[in-house]
Amino acid sequence: IHGMMELKEGTILLKRAQKSLKFHFQFSPVKALSRKLIVNYNMEKVLQLALKVNNSERTLLKKAAGISRFSYNWGLHTWKQRYKQGLKTDSIKLHKELNKLKKTDFPWMYEVSKCSPQEALRDLEKAFINFFEKRAGYPRYKKKGKSRDAFRLTGVIKFVKATPQSYGKRKRSSRAKKNLKKCKIKHPPKEQWYIQLPRLGRLRLHEKPQFPYCNPDELHMGMVTISRRAQRWSVSVTYDINNNENTTANSTVGLDAGLIHTLVSSDGQFIQNPRIFNRKAKKLRRLNKSLSRKERGSANYQKTLDKLSKHHAHIYHSRKDFLHPHTTSLAKNHGKLVIEDLCVRGMIRNKKLSKSIADASWGEIRRQLSYKCKWYGSELVVADRYYPSTRLCSNCQVLNPKQPLINRKFSCISCRLLLDRDLNAAYNLKIYSADWRRKIIYTVPESTPGLNACREEIRPPHSISMKSMSGSFSETRSGLNVLALSRYF
Repeated sequence: IHGMMELKEGTILLKRAQKSLKFHFQFSPVKALSRKLIVNYNMEKVLQLALKVNNSERTLLKKAAGISRFSYNWGLHTWKQRYKQGLKTDSIKLHKELNKLKKTDFPWMYEVSKCSPQEALRDLEKAFINFFEKRAGYPRYKKKGKSRDAFRLTGVIKFVKATPQSYGKRKRSSRAKKNLKKCKIKHPPKEQWYIQLPRLGRLRLHEKPQFPYCNPDELHMGMVTISRRAQRWSVSVTYDINNNENTTANSTVGLDAGLIHTLVSSDGQFIQNPRIFNRKAKKLRRLNKSLSRKERGSANYQKTLDKLSKHHAHIYHSRKDFLHPHTTSLAKNHGKLVIEDLCVRGMIRNKKLSKSIADASWGEIRRQLSYKCKWYGSELVVADRYYPSTRLCSNCQVLNPKQPLINRKFSCISCRLLLDRDLNAAYNLKIYSADWRRKIIYTVPESTPGLNACREEIRPPHSISMKSMSGSFSETRSGLNVLALSRYF
């Protein structure tokens, strides 16, 4: 009886913990031993696999994506009408109303699974929640050809392996059978993998599904997302794993993002920027020019559009293939990572550097590091947006004046340190702390070097006299004159 009471107390504590933690953590059964609650939580991961579909399967996938898009637009229109009438609604009410209209108004919706419109209405509800919490704009209607073709399915999902003897059989004549007996097959056909989905049946996969850190026999798959990118269909499987892959490293590394080098780490690693978009821009320009000369709606227009979308997908996958290995290696091999809080949206407004900044994918790097650090148990620290990592000297912590981007070497005005500019910023990020304002030393050398007349000012700098609590000091345009202000902050 005492053990049952402890187990009941443990389940109550578990329910409270589930409400307080985020939705992507799911807990395993509780073990209450000697009044200790042992909770082993699982983490969700996603495996994306390419599909090998025929024409009939491709048509069925397009129907499911179209019904999902129609349900989203219908739900948005109905939501607006209910709002004008002063009524509140949600995804459950919309789904009940849509089910009543299926038999009379939309009988063609029975051709696909019921999960496709249901998940679309749930996405609409999440879009309105994000809008009311000021994380996104007002939801918009989806248009065929412009919005992404995708839908989600839930239910019984499993992978099936077909051996070479179980597929590829067809009726052959007696003469063909005799010829097959004479020849010897040197390379037998490989095994074929399928994914079993509700209402869609078995769909062929391009490769064998691999689930790292997880036993395939005990795999629990809750949901799949089927999407299309450039006439290529893929399936994303969500599964749970135990969060036991924690990093054992305790090292701290600072990461400075740039354009010449995508990332520069404080341990001396320079990751060169591949400039993927610049290398593919010539072909992209040619395809866009060819598309503009085709008549909209013609067969040649569609062919050129498919080539253009395929090239865009190639750029997308090339960038992902470059970023994922580096972010995984950093999250695995370091216990603490410090990155900058860059305002990419504001930096893209620079007309001269906007294309290069977008191609560098700084926001994608931060997004990947944020969830991969949770996977491997490392800590991700985002430095203050106004932390002057480029102007600080990593040796003496003296704040130096601003330098143009063309200067790639950092030269300290106090200790005369000469170092690579990005590497110096990475060193500063490594030793970053929350009270960084108290540790900075604001100073300039005693004598200002002479200025020449080659596009420079020849007038002496204007000085402004200022008084502090303990005395007086003079401030010039380039900084404060030989005075450390750390005691005042």
